[in-house]
Amino acid sequence: MASSLQLGMRGLGRRKGRTALTVGMLLVSTWMIVFAAGLNEGSYADMIRMATGTFTGQAQIQHPGYQKSPSLFETVDEPAAILAALKLRPEVVAAAPRIETGALLSVGNRTSGALIVGVEAEAERATSTVAGMVKEGTFLGPVKGADARPIVLGKGLAQRLRAKLGDEITLLGQAADGSIAAELYELVGVITSGQSELDANLALLRLGDAAELLELGERVHRIAVRLRNPALGDAFLAGYQPPEGTVALHWRSLLPSLEPSIQTDRAGTVVFLFVILVVAALGVANAMLMTVMERRREIGVLLALGTTPGRVLATIVWESTLQSLVGVVIGTALGLLSVWYFHDVGIRFTDHPIEFGGATFDVVRPIVTWRSFVYPLVILATGALAGVWPALRAARMTPMQAMRAEGRG
Repeated sequence: MASSLQLGMRGLGRRKGRTALTVGMLLVSTWMIVFAAGLNEGSYADMIRMATGTFTGQAQIQHPGYQKSPSLFETVDEPAAILAALKLRPEVVAAAPRIETGALLSVGNRTSGALIVGVEAEAERATSTVAGMVKEGTFLGPVKGADARPIVLGKGLAQRLRAKLGDEITLLGQAADGSIAAELYELVGVITSGQSELDANLALLRLGDAAELLELGERVHRIAVRLRNPALGDAFLAGYQPPEGTVALHWRSLLPSLEPSIQTDRAGTVVFLFVILVVAALGVANAMLMTVMERRREIGVLLALGTTPGRVLATIVWESTLQSLVGVVIGTALGLLSVWYFHDVGIRFTDHPIEFGGATFDVVRPIVTWRSFVYPLVILATGALAGVWPALRAARMTPMQAMRAEGRG
């Protein structure tokens, strides 16, 4: 094996120009796939961060049946203890309790249904970007009326009610004890999230006001959890034991359409990889076939001297493997350096920042993932295997066939 490796290394130096071209092709191909994968994964990470950070959170604590069929009566009964326990976990940045119900809102003679959400302002600022969505007024800030209570509406809902800042809004719903929940509020803020459904239905109250209105006491419906990184969702669920009567949900369960859309888009990278693999295989196979054709006399002499066909095959395969290895290693290194560099400086695709869900994004930052190493390994394996066919042709030749072919050439 060692002698076959030495012969393979020596063969690379015989046609330095051809070897350089083959290595260069593999280098560029590997660099392209590593950088493209890093760029895609960076954009997917931003997509997940935006979707989960807007309002959902990277995880949630709920009543077991609440996600499937939300009900006023399916509550988390001891949220204070759960919040205290969550703060002790290293992967948790913040957590926000919420109360939710449906109700009717009225301004004058205009009425509309709404999703009422009671929140703690400071907890929401730390957990989600909802406070940054307020484009008019304040996020549950001070009111003008002495006995008034603040309410914040989505832009679409405010437009449907024709409500302006300072207007009095009547809420009518049902409390947990079966009584009528009715209260007057003052519009102090309008939210523009960029999500039409959210803007058309969302109304925010202070958590204490919502609990009092709905006769819930200390109970809540959700606890949204913000993690240091959305990728830590699996680790959080594996290490966290929710109290009896509650469940912990991953963002994949909370946003079931997000992961499939990413997988669909990721399939484009696989197609790109397949094209690169075909180019790499053809390039290496062509280079090694030319090598075999040029060295038929040498191969014939080796076979005549007793060299086994297996050793001839190993020599050619080592030659294709070595040049593939050099190209892939250098290409991977350049790809990783490009990803690390642009992760720091970012890649700007537009002159105007993109605003979504209270967060602003103006650059894409590629990241390194396990795919940054798997794709080059696939290219390396393809390049190595591409030399098998020319190697088999060389190994199957008899000394006489090799000499005659050389004489005709």
